[in-house]
Amino acid sequence: MTHPRLLVLLLGCTLSLGLTACGGMSGTPPTITTQPQNQTVPSGMTATFSVTASGSMPLSYQWMENGMTIAGATSASYTTPPTTLADNNSVFAVVVSNHSGSVTSNSATLRVLAVP
Repeated sequence: MTHPRLLVLLLGCTLSLGLTACGGMSGTPPTITTQPQNQTVPSGMTATFSVTASGSMPLSYQWMENGMTIAGATSASYTTPPTTLADNNSVFAVVVSNHSGSVTSNSATLRVLAVP
């Protein structure tokens, strides 16, 4: 004979597919509410890119430069090292993820101006 509480638990899990308590994933995938913006800085200065995202916590961030991940750049904002003219037209984006999915931001371009 099946215990009534066990039957209720099994039925609840069956009817609630996707609930974390039943072994599935639930929650809201991340969405980006504020995209990173293009930045223009003089050579030798830093630039800061930022993003605002929502979704089920915790949210994880991974910034990329020209399609390559930036080691240690794992917060909602990223500040470059002091720029050089070689950094001109670099493209930055961030992947925001949680247990329900991931989303990649729009690209933002870094323009570096020569200092007279």
